[in-house]
Amino acid sequence: MGSLCSSCCGNSADDIYESEHNDKTNLLGNPVGESTRTASQSISNKHATNGVGDQQEKLNRILQKTANSYIDVPALNSSVEQTTDKTKDYESKIREKLQKHEYTEKSNLLEDTPQIERTLSGEPLSQDDCKMVKEVSSSILDALQSIQVTNSENLVIPFNVPKENP
Repeated sequence: MGSLCSSCCGNSADDIYESEHNDKTNLLGNPVGESTRTASQSISNKHATNGVGDQQEKLNRILQKTANSYIDVPALNSSVEQTTDKTKDYESKIREKLQKHEYTEKSNLLEDTPQIERTLSGEPLSQDDCKMVKEVSSSILDALQSIQVTNSENLVIPFNVPKENP
């Protein structure tokens, strides 16, 4: 009796769980291009004897399940752009405040070095040491500039899709 009422009134178990929010719920609510079905449409589609209507409904269900299992990465860019814009705004405000504010606090250089006079009055670095520092810093710079990012994975990853065994 319950299944008869649910089939007549369009109140299936799937419809009950669609109102709950879980990991299968659409992030965007009603994605672009999808129209909501009214109760009269679902009742008429359930009683349709046309094979084409059944196939279309199955196709719609498959498409909906597929749409639920993907994340639209390009749609997420707008929030990233907003965050970037806010960051730039905050940085400019901080720069303005820092330029207006004059520091009266005396800054001590090399506070962690005891007896700085002895260190500064000592012998200067040799030319070989300076040359070695320059070579090491240039090799570090070359290594940093040679770093490249390689695309090894897809940006859009399907969730809850069974993997096929090769």
